[in-house]
Amino acid sequence: MTQEYVETWYSISQHVGKSERAVRYMAKSKEPLPVIKIGGVTRMYLKDYDAWLEARRLRVKPKLTASEREDIKIILDKAGVPSLDETIGFSSIIDRIQWLVDRVENAQISEVR
Repeated sequence: MTQEYVETWYSISQHVGKSERAVRYMAKSKEPLPVIKIGGVTRMYLKDYDAWLEARRLRVKPKLTASEREDIKIILDKAGVPSLDETIGFSSIIDRIQWLVDRVENAQISEVR
């Protein structure tokens, strides 16, 4: 019979591969570790942890190659998106793309040439 859950902060930390302090912090983060309290015992079901881990893996952004980054910069420049040098606040290509998407959604531009 396989274990369906781990109990105690220590056991959870061993399963996750982080310190007990880090695991407690992860349980209170924006995307909290799926732990529950049953009585006075903290428990994490392994199927919930696997689903949580998979959801985080799917949100990881892939790294772009240099040529892909250059292609995106060309497209953004043609679309009239301010460059990183021209606008304070754009710290990445992703920020520039989001700026463009926001403008398109708000119908501030009608055509991308």
